[in-house]
Amino acid sequence: MTLFTAANGHFTLDFDDAPEELWETALERLKAEGFRETGEPVLGPGQSIFPSYIRWSVALLAGWDEWSGNYLLATCEDGDAFLEQLHATLTG
Repeated sequence: MTLFTAANGHFTLDFDDAPEELWETALERLKAEGFRETGEPVLGPGQSIFPSYIRWSVALLAGWDEWSGNYLLATCEDGDAFLEQLHATLTG
């Protein structure tokens, strides 16, 4: 699992080849923190876009691709801070 700055200038948390249980734990944490899912999944060859997770003005985009595995992508500074905290919790 890696946390780094993506092309949009915000953090992305890539689950790479982490066990699926770790991804499920991350999604449970999002829901426990008050994030709600919005949008419909879009499935394609080599990549998928999952529903986004929204809480107040924070949006985390979610998806899967062949290179990153499952991922969460922040769209603002508060999202960056949340992903940093989530990464620390999951790897701690």
